[in-house]
Amino acid sequence: MKRNLKILTILSLVAVLLAFAGCGAGKTANKEPAKNYTLPEAVADVRDQAMDYVQDYAKKLEGGWTDRLEMLISQNFGEATMNSSEYTALSATLTGYMNECGATYMYALVPNSESSYYITVDGSEDPDTWGTDYGSEVQFKEAFEAGLVASARSGWQDGDGKWCWSVFSPLYNTNGNIVAILGIDYPAPVLADYPEWDRDSESWNGLDK
Repeated sequence: MKRNLKILTILSLVAVLLAFAGCGAGKTANKEPAKNYTLPEAVADVRDQAMDYVQDYAKKLEGGWTDRLEMLISQNFGEATMNSSEYTALSATLTGYMNECGATYMYALVPNSESSYYITVDGSEDPDTWGTDYGSEVQFKEAFEAGLVASARSGWQDGDGKWCWSVFSPLYNTNGNIVAILGIDYPAPVLADYPEWDRDSESWNGLDK
């Protein structure tokens, strides 16, 4: 979920403060997940469309593009990587696909030694910095470790009054090895009618695994 990092950081700080404020009060701030996890058809349609796109584009990026990404990752000059002509060329491909399917954001993630995932090439208009830590989410692992086309369990708000649903697909190099995952954050305005499936809503059902 690309553009939720600042919001999540703020929410995390608030949660810590609330936890301290509640010490000794005999209460817990943990949210009880809702019992009904049946995704509404209208939301499922958006998720499925996004999953079709991420699978199709990952297939197009398989081999050549992913080999070049793998080489760029091995060279990794940190933030300076974004100044290279190769980064510019790789991100331009993602930007083209992003605009073609109407995605809000499109980017590639790889795990680090701490099993957290960080961003590499970002095709978005305002790209996140190479190496930005995205943490670890179940859908990242499903795509990278199990080779699945994976979906987030809920949507989110990007802070600009837009809803997104995030999906991921493995990226294979020429040798058939998964070296990264492709992420697409796809427009999901339908979530305005289903706030229980919006992780940034007070009505969120709490489903995240």
